[in-house]
Amino acid sequence: MEEVYSEADLNPADVSYVEAHGTGTKVGDPQELNSIAEVFCKDRPAGKPLLIGSVKSNMGHSEPASGLCSVAKVLLAMQEGVIPGNLHFQSPNLDIPALSDGRFKVVSENMAWEGGYVGINSFGFGGANVHVVLKSNPKPKESPVVTPTPVIVPFSGRTKEAVEFGLKELAEKPRDEDLIGLFHRIAQDDIPGHSFKGYTVLSMDKYEMDVQQVVGGERPPVWWVFSGMGSQWSGMGRDLMQLPVFEKSIRRSADILAPQGVDLIDIIMHGTDEDFDKVLNSFVSIAAVQVALVDLLRSVGIFPDGIIGHSVGELGCAYADGCFTAEQTVMAAFARGKAISQTTLPPGAMAAVGLTWEEAKLRCPPDVFPACHNAKDSVTISGPPASIQRFVEELKTEGIFAKEVKSTGMAFHSKYISPAGNKLREALEKLIPIPKKRSPKWISSSIPEKSWATPLAQESSAAYHVNNLLSPVLFQEAISHIPENALVIEIAPHSLLQAILKRSLSSKTINVGCMSRNSPDNCSFFLSALGKIYIAGVNPKLANLYKPTTFPVPLGTPMISSMIKWDHSISWDVANFGAGASRSGETVVDISLTNESDAYLAGHTIDGRILFPATGYMFLVWKTFAKLRGTSYDKCPVVFENVSFQRATILQKEGNVKFLINILEGTGEFEVFEGGSVAVSGFIKSPEEVQKEMLPLKPIEIPQNPKFIPLNESDSYKELRLRGYDYYGSFRGIKACDNEGMNLIIIYIKNYLT
Repeated sequence: MEEVYSEADLNPADVSYVEAHGTGTKVGDPQELNSIAEVFCKDRPAGKPLLIGSVKSNMGHSEPASGLCSVAKVLLAMQEGVIPGNLHFQSPNLDIPALSDGRFKVVSENMAWEGGYVGINSFGFGGANVHVVLKSNPKPKESPVVTPTPVIVPFSGRTKEAVEFGLKELAEKPRDEDLIGLFHRIAQDDIPGHSFKGYTVLSMDKYEMDVQQVVGGERPPVWWVFSGMGSQWSGMGRDLMQLPVFEKSIRRSADILAPQGVDLIDIIMHGTDEDFDKVLNSFVSIAAVQVALVDLLRSVGIFPDGIIGHSVGELGCAYADGCFTAEQTVMAAFARGKAISQTTLPPGAMAAVGLTWEEAKLRCPPDVFPACHNAKDSVTISGPPASIQRFVEELKTEGIFAKEVKSTGMAFHSKYISPAGNKLREALEKLIPIPKKRSPKWISSSIPEKSWATPLAQESSAAYHVNNLLSPVLFQEAISHIPENALVIEIAPHSLLQAILKRSLSSKTINVGCMSRNSPDNCSFFLSALGKIYIAGVNPKLANLYKPTTFPVPLGTPMISSMIKWDHSISWDVANFGAGASRSGETVVDISLTNESDAYLAGHTIDGRILFPATGYMFLVWKTFAKLRGTSYDKCPVVFENVSFQRATILQKEGNVKFLINILEGTGEFEVFEGGSVAVSGFIKSPEEVQKEMLPLKPIEIPQNPKFIPLNESDSYKELRLRGYDYYGSFRGIKACDNEGMNLIIIYIKNYLT
């Protein structure tokens, strides 16, 4: 104890309370408490006795868990402000002077906790002595300030019921930001054995929950997919402005666009369909929201292993890849919209058709062109409005899906948009004076794979993004590079490509959208997306979305222990440790024929006496040996050597028999005691290679015409009974044999003793 306080640079006299090991033994208590008096009472002020107690007076000796019970008692005392009373203290032990001379005060009744340091003793019978110093947390609990912003809370457990219980308990408590901060911190790392994950999104008047079994356990490759035109909608940024990272990003983009006469805040918060008919408004709002979503994902530690963009979504790729700054991204979108709006272009239209890419190239009229290869049987076409309308009607009469889509009167990704190319190039060359090299993560959807080695494909340059505007979108070809086990996150104001991604990618792929125009609350929708990402195997740092939690959390924060449910679905067959274990330091096992679990042993009767089976001693040693290694006996192969059965143990029909098992860890030598003397001794070990210990036994050949007299079960046990072996019940495992015992048919009932 002196060493602990010396290392911690603490004065033992500053300790207010000591939670003693306190087993209540005649020899142990004086040794411990006299040592405590010597260490803690040396310089203690007069009239200020050391408070002492032991939780064993309240609950008994919990053996190896006793130290944790002491810690739990002290933590509860600190939390509730009351030290529980030490029970059954009536008269002081005269061998402990400090109990009588005023240096100690036993907390025999509940006493107010006034803070300070606590020392905790815990001693093991093997000689391990531990002392822990805890300091009471003085941080007060502030009055909660509940905000309307939804909050996500992740949770994991060993069973689905455990996760559901924990999340429900949390959701039904008054919202506590410090408690939520604890959950956020815990979820940053996977917990071994937790095969179920879930989350809840808490809002002011409701909560939603999702719990799934975790498959595999490895982090999946993360791919970001940026949607293009069509993902814009009225009010698309309103809900997410509650999240500080998103709001900061949007306002930064708004400040960048303000000198150009664009009110970004008004567009994304209050924009109407008429506002989005202006292509410039659509481009800048999509780009700004995508930049803000990237900022959000980065803030919680989610980064991509692969990036793909659809049409104007490749501007988002440039930002995600580090080729563009946020300013360059939104200004490139502005330049794209301005070039189109300031160029006199022929009227255009676009339509989605249920054709393959090759079929579209063969069937489109001469003035209509395949513009976007979205999926295997989904193509967007561009052309003059009249030609598009006629072709759509033609396909419909053939029963082929065809539908015109909004494109602000433009025929994007075709020759009809090419007049805007020069103006866009001029603007982008000023915006991107020194283009950055694209990383291998960015899979191009605007340049065919056969041309990826060309200079045009190497950099996120003005030429690259002009080509993006003018060339077909090869989205289907790009997403073919996504691994089948990937987590694909769609980054856009609306999850426009979810149906295409689900049809085109492997069933093992997990697809998550960040926003949806169909959701009544996109803040909760985005947080649910983060929850799905957490379940998929990526652990977001969710605390970064909210006001930071400072640790330790304040005193009075609800404890999480009551929210934890354990997996009790498996029954573990372990040794039963009796009361003698705490005195002798040996494993003690009680056997009583009156116990249902032991009653079958009465069937092992020899010469009229019920004898404990020889295999029983070995089985007890085996189970104890396995327990020392933290496993079960059926998962712990062992080898017995030099086993000596020194005497038999007779079991009585009434009363019990105690076996004491000692195993020396170093040598594996064991002894089984009964009645104060050794019954069995020997050696036990765990083989390094099990196969090398196996006996090379040959298969038994049963003769077709045996020369001995066959005996059935009844005959066999009649012969044994005549010799004094009166087996019955579980010990009658012989189904047939011969009169010389050369050949047997036996039944195994999964009981090593019988």
